[in-house]
Amino acid sequence: MALFEKKRELSQKSPKYKISQKEEKKDASGFEGKPYLREGEFMRWLKKPKLYRATGIPEAKRIEIGKELFKQQKGYFFEKGEPERMLEELKGERFKAKKDSERAEINKKIKLLKEFLGN
Repeated sequence: MALFEKKRELSQKSPKYKISQKEEKKDASGFEGKPYLREGEFMRWLKKPKLYRATGIPEAKRIEIGKELFKQQKGYFFEKGEPERMLEELKGERFKAKKDSERAEINKKIKLLKEFLGN
């Protein structure tokens, strides 16, 4: 009888080690978990004050860069893979640029896109 009681006692107790659930990764990019981002939402993201601290680019210049990036874009949406593609194109353009001022402009765009992607 003692063995039976011991088994029942052990089965009723909670285990010492709990298995923790895996935490879902938060989307650190500007998409915030959405599959796409509209132009207005992107412009609102560009106006955030934390971007000035991260990039050093004033708000007016960020808006101007955002409009240039959306000119290259076809349509009114940014989908998940498009900023990465734009980033790769800008990296290629940076090496083709002949003047330092052109490179500086491209570097600002790259810095802004990297911040958008959460890098």
